[in-house]
Amino acid sequence: MIRVWVAASSPIVRAGLTAILLAHGALQPVDRSTDADVLLVDLEEGDTPKEVDWRAHPTVVLSDGTPVELLRLGYAAVLPRDSGPAELTAAVTAAAAGLIVIDRATFSTLGAFDRPPFAGKPIQALTPREVEVLRLLADGLANKEIAGKLNISDHTAKFHVAAILEKMNAASRAEAVAIGMRTGLILL
Repeated sequence: MIRVWVAASSPIVRAGLTAILLAHGALQPVDRSTDADVLLVDLEEGDTPKEVDWRAHPTVVLSDGTPVELLRLGYAAVLPRDSGPAELTAAVTAAAAGLIVIDRATFSTLGAFDRPPFAGKPIQALTPREVEVLRLLADGLANKEIAGKLNISDHTAKFHVAAILEKMNAASRAEAVAIGMRTGLILL
C-alpha cells in the first residue's frame, strides 16, 4: 500500500484527487505529509512552486507550469493538470518506486525526438520482457548475467536475445542496442 498525502488549495480538487486514489486500491490517502510515501501537489496557475526534498518524499505535481523547471526543483513527477486518473495513479506508483515521470508531450519538448527517425528496415514490436533484455544488453551483460538479473534460465535469456535480433533485423547485439537507442527503446 502506497500512502499519499494530497495538497490542493481547492477542497473540490483535493476531494477529487483523493477519490481517484481511493478508487485505485493500492494507494491510500493520509492526513499528514509526515505519514506519506508520496506527496501529490496540485499547483494552480499563479501558485509559486517550492523546492522539494526529493529524498524525503517523492512529490508528484499537477501543473500547467514549466515542467523542466519543476523537475529541477526536485519534483519526481510532473503532469499537466488535465491528466486523467490512469496517468495520475501511474505517476504516483512510479514516483514511489523512485522513478522520474513526465508526460509524452513534455518529453517531446526536451529534444529527445530531435533526431531523424530510424531509416533502417522496419522492426517488429518487442515484448516488455524483450525491452528489459535489450536494456541489459545495452549495459553490456552476457546471457548468463541477464539470466541471473531476471531470474530466468540461461536458455531463456538466449532465446530472448535471439528474438530481439530477429525482430530488430540486427546482425549483432551491438547493432540491436544501436537500433534500440535510435528508436527510443533505450534512453541515455
